[in-house]
Amino acid sequence: MIVSVLFGLYNTLHSWLKMHYQEWRTELTESRIAETEKLVTDTDQQLFITRKVLPLLKYICETPDVDLIQTQSHYLTEYDLDLSFYLFDKNGNLEQTVPRNAPNQWLLKNLFPYLLEKDFKKIETGSQQLDKKIEFTFGYGKNLISLRDNPEIILNSVSGGQECFFAWSARKNKCIFIFGHRLPSNEIIVNRVCSSVSKNNNLLATGKLLDKARNQQDLIALEANRYLSNKSLDHGIYNNKEWYFSSNKNGEQYYTVYKTASSIYFRAIIFLKYIIIFISLFIIILLHFSININLNLKHMIILIFLASSMIPIGNLSSESFENIETYSEIYRNELKSSMEEIINNSIRKFENYLTICSNKLRKYTEPKNGVYDFDKIEQKITSSFPDSKFSLRNAACDIIYSNHPQSSTGQNTLFKAIGRICIKKYRPERLDELPYNGNQFAEEMVSREDLGFANLTDKPNQLQFIYNNGVKMLLFLKLFPKEAGQVALLYTELNLQNTLNQYLKNIDKRSLVLNQQQVRLYALNPNGYRWIMPPDINNSIFLEQAKAAYIIDKPILRKINYQNNNFYSLCISNSEYQDVCYLGLVSIDKLENEISKKKSIICICAILALFLFSVITTWIMGQLIKPLTDLEKGIIALDKRKYETQIDVPQGKDEFVQLFKEFNHMMGENYDMQMAKNLQEGIITTAFPKTDNYLISGCTYPIDKLNSNCLTSFKMPDDKILFTIGNITGTSIGSALMMAFIRSITFHWSQKTRNDPISLIEAIEQIFKTNKNKHMHIGLICGIFDSTNGEIKFVTRGQIFPLFIRQNKKIEWIGQPSLPIGTNKRVETRLLESRILPGERMLCLTNGLIEINCSKDTTAYNLVEQWAVQTLNEKEEKWLEKIKQKYDDFCNINGSTPTGDITLFSIISNNSEGKLE
Repeated sequence: MIVSVLFGLYNTLHSWLKMHYQEWRTELTESRIAETEKLVTDTDQQLFITRKVLPLLKYICETPDVDLIQTQSHYLTEYDLDLSFYLFDKNGNLEQTVPRNAPNQWLLKNLFPYLLEKDFKKIETGSQQLDKKIEFTFGYGKNLISLRDNPEIILNSVSGGQECFFAWSARKNKCIFIFGHRLPSNEIIVNRVCSSVSKNNNLLATGKLLDKARNQQDLIALEANRYLSNKSLDHGIYNNKEWYFSSNKNGEQYYTVYKTASSIYFRAIIFLKYIIIFISLFIIILLHFSININLNLKHMIILIFLASSMIPIGNLSSESFENIETYSEIYRNELKSSMEEIINNSIRKFENYLTICSNKLRKYTEPKNGVYDFDKIEQKITSSFPDSKFSLRNAACDIIYSNHPQSSTGQNTLFKAIGRICIKKYRPERLDELPYNGNQFAEEMVSREDLGFANLTDKPNQLQFIYNNGVKMLLFLKLFPKEAGQVALLYTELNLQNTLNQYLKNIDKRSLVLNQQQVRLYALNPNGYRWIMPPDINNSIFLEQAKAAYIIDKPILRKINYQNNNFYSLCISNSEYQDVCYLGLVSIDKLENEISKKKSIICICAILALFLFSVITTWIMGQLIKPLTDLEKGIIALDKRKYETQIDVPQGKDEFVQLFKEFNHMMGENYDMQMAKNLQEGIITTAFPKTDNYLISGCTYPIDKLNSNCLTSFKMPDDKILFTIGNITGTSIGSALMMAFIRSITFHWSQKTRNDPISLIEAIEQIFKTNKNKHMHIGLICGIFDSTNGEIKFVTRGQIFPLFIRQNKKIEWIGQPSLPIGTNKRVETRLLESRILPGERMLCLTNGLIEINCSKDTTAYNLVEQWAVQTLNEKEEKWLEKIKQKYDDFCNINGSTPTGDITLFSIISNNSEGKLE
């Protein structure tokens, strides 16, 4: 008994300490994973250069009397970056170069004033003079316009057969141009980053995983990686050290090594085990040497009662703490999955936003009263789309007007070729209007489908993505008839980053709701090292996470604590439209508070339980000597959920006799309820067959622990879909068994090729005939749905008829009045047929939805019709949920109480043709 009491106390304390240890361990692991991901991020070559050089642009422009010689020496020594600096004044005049004999000074002296120029004609003159020299010096595809369009961006190039980079900025009264003569090697970057990582008592080493070991540390790292990979792990313990591995999108792996850490909770668990072992040994010694311990009957009864109660208390406490941990983990995984889905949906919906932009552009370019006013057209476009590039061309595809400096000759030739092909397709009457001096080779290149221009020429008047010299452009092309005058073509190029920013600002907030929490959506451009949509709290918290998601190329979820507020942030990298990292943020303060309250309640309940058990034991000690032993067995069985156990009832008529009888009755009821619940959990269909043109779904809402409704749906061998929905009398174990039999025979029947469901009804009716319970009946709808043509064949027996909503919102209840199955009366079963056309839907329901009090002027069927029609414009997958919500609202307003289980089943045509308005 003493051992049992000690075991209960140990189990409770051990669970409490283990819970805190697991929380500490989880936080430690997440922080070390974040440190490893930061190592991977910091060692990426492109991001390394971006992170070191872009802040330098701002620093030089905004710092008076900056020492460029010392800065150059520092960057060469610390980061192996061989840089040349060209410092200009606000007018673009070269003031200083470092080194003094820096190359290309003549070119930059003539180039930089044009980078700051506002006059388009002067810029075009500069392009003609300098583009060839710029391309020769800074690499293919580089020209004056591309440099002007990319300030404060690292631009990679090749000079003298060696990879290099450059960047420029103009701020306040200074302008700077930085040229990097070479890219630092990955090995040098790794060494620099690893040497700069501060080692502490826990962090032992960092490095890159190499195919061939160069030293002992590399060899051990390879062995640790191989050991953990065999266990499908990316972190764990090897050779008494904790190893963490992470890789970038290029497949390069990096690692961090830590000492195995222990916390005060872990040491407390070890100490608690030693205490229990010591006490157990002490008790064994007392028993071995037969040392008498004077315990009176009162003490014995207290020990018996405590011994039989402490074990379940300990187990319940342990299970409660473990359930909290499990709940937290499940919540985290579900949250990550839901946030990932929300963010990905937001990314995909950008295409819909582009369609809206296309519609605006088409509207702006239409004539007003048959007259094309291109000044007003430009005004409308540039006001709706700031920083957009607007140009007009004649029938020869030559530029008439442009609100921006013209691109290079090559790009202009490309645009002319695109325009010429579109005129041939859509405005052939304008081909001979003016002599065309384009490039035939460019036309052939544009016509090729594998280069990405064919979609633009096939679908004008629509925003399209095209690539030019590796740069993605968002282009809108419009053709005009002769009535427009000399203008034949209009080109509008939207700024992709600004377009993304506008989309994220105007995104529908309702699509960003998760568990009644608003997900905040942000976006970062890693190449420009700037936020497209900045967070409304400290940016630096999320910057490392966004960079890691970009370099590692996988979703990264982290728990954030900011100003005593708890958040989960998920970052996803996407390169479909532009290299952008999307970050979602959602508050979890409600969850944290709820978990803290549950922990407090568990501890308080455990203490109160101990106190109450002591008081109760003192009160009943004179009456519960022998019966208490039996009760102890029953409590242990209850704790182990062995509900089939029954305890002996003592003789007499006192309250304990009644208590023991009620205990046995409770065990029996729990056993029946557990069996019935387990059966029903497996027989109600939750996953429905998928089809291309129809959405099949169903749901059930029981008003008690057990459900009296049945719902099944299976795909048949001929790809037709069988479904049943019905209501069985009673909510007992017998009803649950009958539901299981119905599901079994339905599934067996569905696997054979049949043409109508009458034989299924007959098979189910045969079961009821052999059932001895004359009070059990079932109302049922059995149907077979052909998703290829929308044809549906069904039978109704004692059940509410299916409701069909046609294209014109016409309501049809289709069915045959008949008695339910199980009445033992001969009933003629008739096969009914209908069809669900595009834009139509079918609803099946059970009696629970119409068993409500209605006014004299209406019926429950009228209400169901109203609810079904009122919710048509809801999302199709939410239709049944919204109908149930209408029912709940009606009950709340009219004070009605649900009297029956509700089950709904629907087949909805999701074909856009004929969709209901």
